[in-house]
Amino acid sequence: MYQGSILGVRFEFPANRANKYCLLQFLRGFKKPSGKQGVFSQEQIARAIPDFDGVSRQSVDEHERRFRDSDGDLSRYLTRQRKVDEAVVEAVRQEVLESPLRRTVDLVKGVNQRLTRKDLTAANITTALESISLAEVRPVLRRQLKQGEVHYKEAYLLKAMMANLSPEAGELAGLSAPEPSGMTVSALTGVKKLLTPDVPLQEVTASLFWIAWMMRLFVLGVPLAVLGQWCHVHPSTVLRWILGLALAVWPQVSEWLRTRLTTTKASVDEKWIKIRKRWYYWFVVLDEDTRLPVYQALLASRPAASVSWIVTQLRQLNQLPRVIITDGLAAYQSVFAQVKEVQHLLCRFHHQQGVTRWLKQHFSATTDVTERKRAMKRVFQTGDTRTVKRRFAKLKTRALEWGIEGWIAMTEKLLPNLLPSVGSVRLPSTSNAVERFFGTFTRFAKVRRGFHSEVSTKRELIVFLVVYVFSKQESGTAPIEAILPEASRMPLYRIFNDPFACLLELPGGEADNLKNVKEIRGMAEFLTTEEAAA
Repeated sequence: MYQGSILGVRFEFPANRANKYCLLQFLRGFKKPSGKQGVFSQEQIARAIPDFDGVSRQSVDEHERRFRDSDGDLSRYLTRQRKVDEAVVEAVRQEVLESPLRRTVDLVKGVNQRLTRKDLTAANITTALESISLAEVRPVLRRQLKQGEVHYKEAYLLKAMMANLSPEAGELAGLSAPEPSGMTVSALTGVKKLLTPDVPLQEVTASLFWIAWMMRLFVLGVPLAVLGQWCHVHPSTVLRWILGLALAVWPQVSEWLRTRLTTTKASVDEKWIKIRKRWYYWFVVLDEDTRLPVYQALLASRPAASVSWIVTQLRQLNQLPRVIITDGLAAYQSVFAQVKEVQHLLCRFHHQQGVTRWLKQHFSATTDVTERKRAMKRVFQTGDTRTVKRRFAKLKTRALEWGIEGWIAMTEKLLPNLLPSVGSVRLPSTSNAVERFFGTFTRFAKVRRGFHSEVSTKRELIVFLVVYVFSKQESGTAPIEAILPEASRMPLYRIFNDPFACLLELPGGEADNLKNVKEIRGMAEFLTTEEAAA
């Protein structure tokens, strides 16, 4: 029994754990007349309770802090689980922000997997949820509701759709590839000649030549209004010409990609596109060796269901890569973890960027995080996997001191996806290929100054893809040449990459009198001479 007396009044408490902690708060509750200082000091209480955990005032102070954190509620204070630390709270926060409406039992499973533990219970998760502000969850929930990601029938619909492998079901669910639906394309005579090697340009009709040339200028950024002025037609007419040619060429290009391209390594990413104040996502699967788009789709959202749809389509095309590298989007991780025939890698460049972002989110601007940041990034600044493991283990010992337990737990879970590419000459370490692809598209999209409907956006994406696969890159070759070497002899390839030389080959008219500017060497110096001025 705990026995004592206060002002001559005797009291007794059975000696158990709960009563011990209650007695501690009870004694600290007695205040002197001033109301600020306690009658019994923390040191007196620590010495008065024989089996108390510690004999210093710091031990009592820690229990007082826990009592305050429980809002002075003895029931919450006594049932508080010690297993809920900052690492657990951070893991729960990440799980909740991915899917705010998940059941507690699902959160328990997800957090245990994220932290590679098995001891956390529903009570632990409920306690951790009390530390997460509604201000963090509310924007995520609102965004998901707005985009239609939170729907109680969505999982069933997508599961049935992918089980049947039905494109019609996918369209009903709002998941469809960017096909030129809703537009009748007129039969353009001579289009096949544009895609036939060694066909003389004289056999290509002049109208197709100029449309192909305008298509190239359109993707490079020349406004439709300017093209319309040059051709003495309305800008919308120029756009119809360009879209018509692209939609006539794309089926043949798609057939080449389907039959001639064998993908073993691919990078996957998505680019957000705003259409009438609504966000869409253009998913692209890019072959790492050829830089050719294996598959692409414009989707209304990017949850795991969308990624599952893309995997299903790749299987249908027999183009599911053996290795896929992504930037670490949660939907990619959850889906590819279940696709056993695919090795999922994470981009180390994005991982290193995430270090800075994580520190900004978890430390105030006044806190010096230079040493932490350097040590966290240094883990992967090597080409040896053993060095990575050694540096990570060393950093793990300082996690508590530096307050980076959450980052350590998150990175430890991602190590199987980050380590395989370290020092490998076969596996890609970054998703820079698809990032450069989207960089080219961003320049095109900025000049377009927005898209006006889902259908028109899909058509303009096809225009961009046609020009992209036939245009020379920094390597001096076009992506299409990787699977079709004779493409460099096609009229469309020549028009896109050397339009002035093609212009000289046109029959009749003023084109015959033009000189090839490439043959005039030192033109800049020539234009400054007095003879040129005269």
